[in-house]
Amino acid sequence: MRRYRTCAALVWLTTAVSSASAADHGEAPKFDVGTGHQALKHEVGTWDAEQKLFMDADSPPVVSKGVETNEMLGEFWVVGKFESEMSGQPFHGRSQVGYDPKTKKFVGTWIDSTTPVLNRLEGTMEGNTLTMYSTGIDPATGKEITMKMVSTYPDASHKTFVAYEPIPGQKDQWRKTMEVKYTKRVKD
Repeated sequence: MRRYRTCAALVWLTTAVSSASAADHGEAPKFDVGTGHQALKHEVGTWDAEQKLFMDADSPPVVSKGVETNEMLGEFWVVGKFESEMSGQPFHGRSQVGYDPKTKKFVGTWIDSTTPVLNRLEGTMEGNTLTMYSTGIDPATGKEITMKMVSTYPDASHKTFVAYEPIPGQKDQWRKTMEVKYTKRVKD
């Protein structure tokens, strides 16, 4: 309990010093909402999803439905909630995606109810295609793995997300593991 109070006091003190410093200078720091941040705003809303999981090349995909709900956190972050079913079990996922003006890359995190690992995301957008790479732990092997994720936005009401895993022993070769097609719900 003592350790908790000490941590809480340090957090409070850091916040107070930071706030006092900004107040001494007349205003809080401001960040420009750039093109990268603006590009994320189309994600806001509720999306109906049809997902296909590709277990291997010889089996048909496992198909399920889901719902993704995204909202802006301030002007810089899209916070997402994904709900569906996998193998007859409820599946819950959460994401945070933003744009880092320093690196000029989209960044984010992903967590879900099937893995105990936080996945870190980073990537770039060209035209209507966002390509991100996710670093996390492969639940099958327990080893670090990099996944490739490609989202395309043909119009304001549709998007497609495709996830790939590396093919072992083949440099820069990827196997499709998931495809999700989204349709944005019309506002009531």
